[in-house]
Amino acid sequence: MADEKSDSGDKKRFEPLIGGLPRFDEVIDSKGFKPTFKRVDVPPADVYGSSSWRYKKPRNPKAPGGKRLLLRLTIVLLAATATFWLRHNVLAPKKIDLPKGRYFAVTALPDSSLAVADATASSIYTVAPGSTHVSAPLSLANPSLTGLAYFKGAFWSADYQNQNIYAHDVKTLTIQKTFPLPSIGKIVLSAAGEHLWSADPLGQVLNKMSLSQDRLKTVATYLIKEHYLSGLAVNGDTLWLLDADKKTINRYHAGDDSLEPEGSQTVENIIPRQSPPTGLTYDGRHLWISANNPPALYRLDPF
Repeated sequence: MADEKSDSGDKKRFEPLIGGLPRFDEVIDSKGFKPTFKRVDVPPADVYGSSSWRYKKPRNPKAPGGKRLLLRLTIVLLAATATFWLRHNVLAPKKIDLPKGRYFAVTALPDSSLAVADATASSIYTVAPGSTHVSAPLSLANPSLTGLAYFKGAFWSADYQNQNIYAHDVKTLTIQKTFPLPSIGKIVLSAAGEHLWSADPLGQVLNKMSLSQDRLKTVATYLIKEHYLSGLAVNGDTLWLLDADKKTINRYHAGDDSLEPEGSQTVENIIPRQSPPTGLTYDGRHLWISANNPPALYRLDPF
C-alpha cells in the first residue's frame, strides 16, 4: 500500500547537473509516465542550505584570459626580436655594390642607413638598413671632399682644397655652416655622441671636437701612427682606424692624452686584393668599409 501511495503522489526533484542552467521540477505520472516540466528560477545559493554551489558565469574558452593574453604578447615580442636580429645579422648583406665612381668616405645615420660620398661627381648615395638598393644621388657642394660624417642632425664634409669643414642640410645637402679645418691635410671625419672627430694622416694628428655656440672647439688631440689612414669609426671612447696601405683596422681606446691599442684585424680576406679601402664607419652593429675597383661597401663584425 505504501508503495502504491508513493507511486501516485510523490514528486521527484532533480538537481541541476550544470551550474548556471535553470532547475526543473519533474512530475512523473504513475499511470502514463508522461513527464511535464515547470520552470523554477535559480537562486544565488543552494536553497537546501549548502553553500558549496554558486552561480558561475559560463566561460568562453576562446576568450583570452590574463595568462593567455600575456603568453600571446610574449610570443609576438619574441618573434619581432628574432626577425630584427635575423635581418640585421644573418640576413644583412655582406656586400653592397655601388654605382660607378670614386668613393672616399662613408658614414652611418641614426637609423643605421649608410651614406657614401662619390668624390668624382660630388654626390651622396644612401642605402637603407638591411638592403642592397642604392638611392639616386644627391649633389653635394664640395668639390674636393675627403671626409664625411653625420653629426647633430646634419651631414659634415671636409674640403681639402679650401681647408674647410661644412655642415650640410640633411635633405638638400646645401651648406649651412662653414668652419676652418683644425689641421692641414686630407681630413677623415667621423662622429659619435657629442663629438666630431677629424684625422689628418699627413700630420698624423687626430682631433676630438665639440660644437658649442656655432663654434667647433678642439677638446683633445692625439697622435696616430697610420700614415695612410683612409677611414675612421667611433663608438664612445672606442676608435677603429683603417690603414689603407696595410689593409688593416686598428682598434684603440681614447684615453685622456693618448690612444691605447686594443687589437687589430686584417681586411684582406674581406675586400678584393685590387680594391683600395677608402672609408670606414660603424652603424651600431657592424663596421662598413668603402672601397673602389670595383666600388662597393663591405660589412664586418666589430672587434
